[in-house]
Amino acid sequence: MRSAHRSSIVLAGAMIVAGLASCGTDTPTTPAATGSAVLQPSNSFITLAFPGSIQSQAWGIDPSGRVVVGGYRSEDQAVHGYVFARGAFTTIDYPGAAFSIGTGINGRGEIVGWWEEANGIQHGYIQRHGVLTTTDVPDALSTRITGINASGDIVGAFDAADGRSPGFVRRNGKFTAIEPFPGAEFTVAKGISSSGDVVGYWVVGDESHGFLLSRGRYTTIDFPGSTGTGLAAVNDEGAMFGWYDDVDGAQHAFLLWHGQFSTIDVPGSTLTRGNGLNDRGDIVGFYDDANGVERGFVQRK
Repeated sequence: MRSAHRSSIVLAGAMIVAGLASCGTDTPTTPAATGSAVLQPSNSFITLAFPGSIQSQAWGIDPSGRVVVGGYRSEDQAVHGYVFARGAFTTIDYPGAAFSIGTGINGRGEIVGWWEEANGIQHGYIQRHGVLTTTDVPDALSTRITGINASGDIVGAFDAADGRSPGFVRRNGKFTAIEPFPGAEFTVAKGISSSGDVVGYWVVGDESHGFLLSRGRYTTIDFPGSTGTGLAAVNDEGAMFGWYDDVDGAQHAFLLWHGQFSTIDVPGSTLTRGNGLNDRGDIVGFYDDANGVERGFVQRK
């Protein structure tokens, strides 16, 4: 199987591998909501493109389906996080960061993501009540947070000092490494449900596989006939959302529900990747249009 990841709005290494440093709290420098949404409906899919951006991705969606978080690249090549709510975008820039990205949001409005120093070291962050706080796996070299649930439990990935790159889950303040396949080059824990189920993927060589961690047990999940699979989100109904590569090298989003796989492609796209799912069944992700431009999307039920 080929790896399910690709180079896009952030460097491939920043999207897939992870790491760590010290903890601190900063007051955010987030500006007011910017402009109106650039929205283009397409058979129930809505494109999310930050005004003036040259690339955009959607990563997480709240339980109501009304708030989306993600990232965009501006014309000066800088990468910023964003929140989309009430028809407008708000930028999330961690103070002093080389880039920032938003990856998840829960019903309490807590937002997670990661930011990167100019030297390439990555840090996770949590935003509560407008305050950004760095949150890193202890003793790691870099950390990225990729998801949060209703209780505030978080998941992500990190680079360990011994050279490993596992995923992690933090429950009740305790970090636990996630390694479904001990020989994996890296593992990413991507999503966590309110009940504590965790999904993600691991990579060995050019092979990528999705996994579900439920009640202490790992289950490998690969889209039938795919050459690479990754899981991005799981909800409390047991539905799972992610992406797969087909035998021709094209990437598609998919939904797994009651044991049935369904391919999901944004109409007219050349690539579709699934990133976020809520209990309503609303989904977010990103796609490449016919011109190869990467844009975020949301599809609401």
